[in-house]
Amino acid sequence: MDTIKTFKYFSIVVLFLLLLFNIFFFFTNQTDAPTEAEATELESQVSQLEEDNEALEQQVKYQSKTEREARFDELESQTDAFMNTAFVHTSDNYEKQKEKAEGVMSDQLKDRFFAGEMYGNGEVTTDIANEEYFIKNMDDAEKAQVIVRLDHQMHYTETDVDETSPVLMKVHFERENGTWKAQEMEDISDSEGGFDAE
Repeated sequence: MDTIKTFKYFSIVVLFLLLLFNIFFFFTNQTDAPTEAEATELESQVSQLEEDNEALEQQVKYQSKTEREARFDELESQTDAFMNTAFVHTSDNYEKQKEKAEGVMSDQLKDRFFAGEMYGNGEVTTDIANEEYFIKNMDDAEKAQVIVRLDHQMHYTETDVDETSPVLMKVHFERENGTWKAQEMEDISDSEGGFDAE
């Protein structure tokens, strides 16, 4: 009988101690847990950090020196290809240049430079010299402008006369299927100061 009483007494003491421990841990956790305002503030900070991280990833992707240099080099190469396709002609290379035009210029420019079936009937050959390319707006991954300065040379084969004209123009490029293509061009040689960078 005494054993049962002792067991009951012992059980009550153990339960009471467990209850005390539970109450202690409950209040300890309550004081450590953030309030609703603190939780909202923490969520806001986490959200802001995620946005900042995403912005930094985009900046690294589009503005890293390597990416920017690659786009610059590609655009410079396409500008050179466009100028050589549009302004370097002989009766022998006209059809080949016309085919190349598809990959470097818009249909509108292609119609402008390759409207006829032949070029000058062999009477005129054209070339370019002293090319300089000034690339603008490289912050935009899809559009850019290039200021072009060069000498356009024309040779009249029948009279053996040479003519050279300085050219200053702005060429607008857009990316199409991963390649820069000239969309339009404008003569800026009469701009104030002889050079319009806008």
